[in-house]
Amino acid sequence: MPGLQHVLVMDANVIAGPLIIAGALNSPWDQIAFLIDADLFARGIATPIQTIGLGPFGIRLSLTRHRDRPDQV
Repeated sequence: MPGLQHVLVMDANVIAGPLIIAGALNSPWDQIAFLIDADLFARGIATPIQTIGLGPFGIRLSLTRHRDRPDQV
């Protein structure tokens, strides 16, 4: 199930970044939760911009390859 693995890795990165930054700043848990929420929100906005494009921004390609079509980038 490569799709599930991809989602789990993305979720781990979303949580790890704010935890590392907030841990270095000795932030309380409510600020850590806010950082994780803000990170998820920003990634949610950036994903359609990357895949669909918005003016000159975005690569307009899928960010993952399908297993059955390795020639498709």
